[in-house]
Amino acid sequence: MSWIPALGKGIAYLVLLYTLYVLLSLVWFRLLRLGGLHRLRVPGTVFLTFDDGPDPEYTPRLLEVLARHGARATFFVVGERAARYPEVLRQIAEAGHEIGIHNFRHTMNFLSLPWRTVRGVEEAARIVEEITGRRPALYRPPWGALGFVDYLLLRKRFTVVFWSLTMYDWQAARTVLWLKWRFLSRVSPGEIVLLHDSGRTFGADPEAPGRSLAALDAALTLLREAGVSFRFSSLGEGLAAAARGERIPDPPRRLRHRLYFAFERLHHAVLRYTPLLGTDGLLYLERRPYSGPPLVVRGQTLLSPGDPGLNLHFNNELLFSALRNETSTLRYMIQLKRLADQSLTLLAHYIAEYAPDVRGVYGLSALHRGIRAFGFHVLPPQGTLWERISGAYMLWLLGLLHPEGMRRLREGGDVSPRWVVLSREELEARYGVRAAVRSERSSLGPTGAKKAATERGGEGG
Repeated sequence: MSWIPALGKGIAYLVLLYTLYVLLSLVWFRLLRLGGLHRLRVPGTVFLTFDDGPDPEYTPRLLEVLARHGARATFFVVGERAARYPEVLRQIAEAGHEIGIHNFRHTMNFLSLPWRTVRGVEEAARIVEEITGRRPALYRPPWGALGFVDYLLLRKRFTVVFWSLTMYDWQAARTVLWLKWRFLSRVSPGEIVLLHDSGRTFGADPEAPGRSLAALDAALTLLREAGVSFRFSSLGEGLAAAARGERIPDPPRRLRHRLYFAFERLHHAVLRYTPLLGTDGLLYLERRPYSGPPLVVRGQTLLSPGDPGLNLHFNNELLFSALRNETSTLRYMIQLKRLADQSLTLLAHYIAEYAPDVRGVYGLSALHRGIRAFGFHVLPPQGTLWERISGAYMLWLLGLLHPEGMRRLREGGDVSPRWVVLSREELEARYGVRAAVRSERSSLGPTGAKKAATERGGEGG
């Protein structure tokens, strides 16, 4: 029996090697995003994807939501569920959506031999083709867990798809409001969004798809009201557009610009700024007490130092890209006005629904000359050390990002920083927040308000 210790050691080595294989695969595909499709850089287009269906209860309701908003999507279906609900699968195909494969059974690839996984994927593809008349071209592994061998065996048969934005919509703790604002704060052109139209898999809340549908419907409705014209397409349409050369412009080529924007993205992440519309949005939000001069309008103090507020930060990379890509100053200003109207409409709804304690929004900005047109009050600085340091930084930044540097800025007039302030009441009234929304916010009460603020903070901005 002397061979038993040697056998045990051999098994231990095999377990160690397989563990390393799993970890390296996860790092390669999920963390480093190498191999597979994670984003599609198609201008103005967002890609909604739904896993784990088809589901006889939730998938038909989802199809109604998508039809109401003129959106197309991609459904990654489980083979055995496709065979069980063929009529639902036909509804997906007949509505013009794309169908991909999500394994024959919803099991993790690492728990099966690679060739067995491939056989299951091929069987699922055969079922889908038999029901819809079209062979799927896309594959997404459950939980995004894919091994190197799986990838090598599958990549010539399917386009392997992951995601760039996950909604965590399978979790029981996620409310409709949380899901709605997670989507609105992060969605931008090129994103592949992971959602679910079934809650009947391991670890999922069976009722989660209902909340996800409600949140998606509300988010798409608000985007339309705000004038945000995203196109929601299937991945197949996106791949065809990319093949035609339609792509989001590349980032700036100059090293100093690339370094600065990398620093700014890190800065936003570390300080947990909340974006509106992700990397394509004009504003980032920072929840902190107001520290500027009192805002007094017609003898009434609307905002005082220390009041709960949202500090606004411009998306400088977006401003720079718009300036670089537009051919005239007039077109640039028109684009900025459109972006500002969209962002402020979303901001008004955000504080009405999700920040019930906030008294106003504000910022210290050198770009204050045209901001009165959006309802903001422009107040002089108080001469504090923080204002002087911030002002010097803003002037340096304007010089760095403007094509003609500081000379053009100085010729353009006063660019010294000013406080720009807008009270909650003025923002909601100007940008059309319905009375029903404000009533819903008020009905939260102090406990509900605190819970909403806590949920938002826990999201990671």
